[in-house]
Amino acid sequence: MARASPYRPYHPEYHPTRWRAWLDFGTGALGDMGCHILDPAFWALELGSPRTVQATSTHFQPEVASQTFPRASIVRYEFPPAASGRR
Repeated sequence: MARASPYRPYHPEYHPTRWRAWLDFGTGALGDMGCHILDPAFWALELGSPRTVQATSTHFQPEVASQTFPRASIVRYEFPPAASGRR
């Protein structure tokens, strides 16, 4: 079930594109652009679901870390061999 975000008054930090980084409004860089960047490789390599996913991240602004997605992350995906053997 989706969670409802609490009311927040307008703040210039949210607009025009920074809203994506806030937990109440967006999905962070990986959720925002990851589907566009990763999808071509996913389909070209005929990947299925990953066996494992390992992620680390950091915040450069600790004062808003509980309200925002990380500014930097490293995500490692491990996939089983492709069914076609192309990998």
